Amino acid sequence: MTERWSAMRSAGDMNGKVALVTGASGGLGRATALQLARAGASLFLVDLAADRLAPVADEARGLGVTAHVHATDLALPGNCADAVAAAHEAFGRLDALCNVAGVMMQAHSHAMAMEDFSRIFAVNVTAPFAMIRAAIPMLLESGGAVVNVASSTGVYPAPYLAAYGSSKAALIHMTRALAAEYMNRAIRFNAVAPGAMMTAMITSQQALPDIHRRRRGRTQHAGARPRRRGGSGGDDRLPRQRCVQGPSRRLHRDRSRHVALMASRA
Repeated sequence: MTERWSAMRSAGDMNGKVALVTGASGGLGRATALQLARAGASLFLVDLAADRLAPVADEARGLGVTAHVHATDLALPGNCADAVAAAHEAFGRLDALCNVAGVMMQAHSHAMAMEDFSRIFAVNVTAPFAMIRAAIPMLLESGGAVVNVASSTGVYPAPYLAAYGSSKAALIHMTRALAAEYMNRAIRFNAVAPGAMMTAMITSQQALPDIHRRRRGRTQHAGARPRRRGGSGGDDRLPRQRCVQGPSRRLHRDRSRHVALMASRA
């Protein structure tokens, strides 16, 4: 184990704890799950495709923890409640909920199908709330924590991401409201708002025609801060998700009693 992970284990020991991570099959979800495993947490991994979850579970087991997988579509609120119930059935407790799953689509707003808009909000806003709603009784019992993964686009507006950015802004506000509502109870709510990382969700957007060219040739809206973006075929300036510590670090009680929105830009 490297010195970095040794320091993390001592700073945020998760031995004997159970964490549910959505979007765990790749990208930031996978990185979060494996970091929690290194800290000693048992894992309940949720995503759309079982075949992509299995290798992550195997990696976690190789780190000496128990890991279960649950394939489901979180766009359906009933599936969210079922996932939380399955986690409780598997482990008998829940200490942490990491809502990492997300859907992004770059598009001219006038051309975006309403079905796509609705799915973005279903996965990025409704699903986290449905997961939290189902998990709160267990988290109150364990004195647990919720971490919602938002985005810097929920803080700083970005062109062609009106739907995605609005959904992440809603998730940030939801997190703050929940933190205020439960501030005197044994549960913590936090949100992290990372910038662009080289994940499948980001790279799948690179081939869209004219979007990046138009971005380079225009000034962003007043109040929006410039953010570096990857070009076609990827960009080494984008950080790799394996180095991101935000979601799991927010689970540590001494670091985040109520809510702390951490916004970072690539």
